[in-house]
Amino acid sequence: MMYLLRFSFLFFVFAIGCVGYAHAGITLITFTGPGGSGFADFSQGNHTNAIFDIDYSALAHENIAVTVNGAGTYTLHASPPDFYVLNVSHESWKAFTISTSSNAILTGASEVPDPNTKPKAADHFANISTNSRQIAFFGGPGVIWDSSNPNQNSLTFFPSFTFTTSSAGTFDFVATPHLNAVPEPSSIVLVGTAVSIGLVAIYRSRRRLIV
Repeated sequence: MMYLLRFSFLFFVFAIGCVGYAHAGITLITFTGPGGSGFADFSQGNHTNAIFDIDYSALAHENIAVTVNGAGTYTLHASPPDFYVLNVSHESWKAFTISTSSNAILTGASEVPDPNTKPKAADHFANISTNSRQIAFFGGPGVIWDSSNPNQNSLTFFPSFTFTTSSAGTFDFVATPHLNAVPEPSSIVLVGTAVSIGLVAIYRSRRRLIV
């Protein structure tokens, strides 16, 4: 009898945990900012996966606030051919970044190819760098603005990014197009190190002159 009660209790705890896990996921995504407008669709994904679309009418950032009701790993992605990041800013982009200052941790990114375009839309950016705070798409031709070219495929690209959280809450991301290429985080560190070494050398040489 005791074993039966213990088994029933463990099964009940397991069942409650499974129900809670099954319902943990993204509950709301909002877009604000001077860059343009955006929206998200949950009907084509699952609880941890959402499709988004942003139309940039200006070369400025767009804020993405993602609310989740539990810890986990979540993915936001554009989905060809109907959900994309659209450049109608009248400027060509050489880079695109997604950053966060919240407690979310960025873990990965990709550029989804569009099966309806040749060359593939993933050829917009040749490189992707990722750290826990920022993802950068850069290199390659970028997302070109050409007012004489009516082909919209040159104005769209399809980014995807993944993040993890250790709790429920609302997590903020900033998606920004750039006129110039964004250096990799490792390059920034190298430049900073070189500048620091140079400043130390100048300081020491001046100190010797004074002595």
